[in-house]
Amino acid sequence: MSKKIKKSNYDEGLRVCEKNGLEFNLSARDEFSNRKWRSAYLYGVISFEEFVKSHMILDSYNKECISYSKWKNRMTQHSPKIDYGVKLLNSHFDNLISDLLKKGVPAQNILKNINIGDVKKFIKNVLDKRTSFVYVGYDFDNNCWIPAVNTFKLNEVKEIIEAAASLWVLFNNRINKLNIITIPFDQYKKYFYMI
Repeated sequence: MSKKIKKSNYDEGLRVCEKNGLEFNLSARDEFSNRKWRSAYLYGVISFEEFVKSHMILDSYNKECISYSKWKNRMTQHSPKIDYGVKLLNSHFDNLISDLLKKGVPAQNILKNINIGDVKKFIKNVLDKRTSFVYVGYDFDNNCWIPAVNTFKLNEVKEIIEAAASLWVLFNNRINKLNIITIPFDQYKKYFYMI
């Protein structure tokens, strides 16, 4: 028998991934408020990845199962999750821009207010910082230790926390269209404000 996640387990997966993403996002916001930048950033990354996992489960919602291969190679690996999350956000922004243009909003006004960014740069930045904020490294070329990074750009910390929150809002829009109930949206939405 091959390993797989059965369709009957999807709703529980959506619920626990969403709940975990929310808890880490709220922790990230608390840490940010307390000027604990490193933990705020790391909690934000974890939140981002858990919301992406929710989207990945939802992407398979009409399929009979999620294969072990998809689970192992995409849903548990950092790079594919971050890459997919950024693509989801970029797609959403592209749709917003298109809707605004259709409504007659001049393009120069839209592009000033929406920063789509470079996907590959964002992914590399998140992956590099994720590990360099946590682990001490070693530079074999210069024969010296590399301490964990302890300096932060506040806009980068804010960006990952807000990107994760945006993924949650997109997730809620998707499940609402499918009449899927996971956790009480109203219970958490009051916590999501710009930091």
